[in-house]
Amino acid sequence: MALTSIPLFATIVVALTFKEPPKGDQKEQRNYFKILKTGLKYFRKHKILKILTIDYVAIITLSFFMIWVYQIILKNLNFPLEYYGFVHAAIVAAEVLILNSVIKIEIALNSKKKYILFSSLLVGLCYIVLAFSFNVYVAIVCMLLIGGFGMTMKPLFYSYMNKYIDSENRATILSAVSMSRSIVAGLTNVVFGYLVDWNVSYTLFGIGLITIIFALVSRLEDKHLKD
Repeated sequence: MALTSIPLFATIVVALTFKEPPKGDQKEQRNYFKILKTGLKYFRKHKILKILTIDYVAIITLSFFMIWVYQIILKNLNFPLEYYGFVHAAIVAAEVLILNSVIKIEIALNSKKKYILFSSLLVGLCYIVLAFSFNVYVAIVCMLLIGGFGMTMKPLFYSYMNKYIDSENRATILSAVSMSRSIVAGLTNVVFGYLVDWNVSYTLFGIGLITIIFALVSRLEDKHLKD
C-alpha cells in the first residue's frame, strides 16, 4: 500500500508540467435536458441502435457480474487468499489479449456477428461450468474467458454504435446507452446478490442460461456491424 504512493506522487509531478490551453471563443451553452431529450428520441427511433444497445447491455451486465462473484467462487474452492489479486490481474490480462485479437478472431470466424455470438455463448457456457466445477484451475480458466470475451464488449459495441450516431448527438446517445446499462446492472446485481447468498451454484447456472438465451435470440446481423 505504501508503494502505491510512488506512482500517485509521480502523477502530481507530471500534472504540474501541463500548460493550460488558450481559451477559444465562448459559445452559448445549450440546455442539458433538451440535449438529453433529443438524444433519447434519436435512440428510440433508431432500430439498429436499439438492437446494438440491448445486446451490449445484456452481455456486458452478465459478464461483469464475474467481478463481484469470483472471490466467493475461489473461497468455496479453498483457493489461498493471498493469490486472489493474481487472479484479478490475470482477468485484466485476458481482456487485453482478447481486445488485441478481436480482428483475428473475426477473420477466423468469417463474421463479426459470429464473433459476438461465439463470445456470448462462451461466457454462458463458462458460467455453467463454474456452477458445478470442483477444480480451481478449471474455474480460473472460466473466469479468464468470461473476462476476456465478455467484459471487452464495450469498446467493440461503442465502435459499432458510433457508425449510426452523428457527431452532434454522439455524447448524448452514448450517455443514454451507459445510463441504460447502469440501471439494468443496478437492478440485476441486487437480485443476483440475494441469489448468491441463497445458492452460488444455482445462481451461476441461471446467469449462464440467461446469457445463452440472450445470445440465441439476438436480432443482431452482420450488416448492422459496420467497420
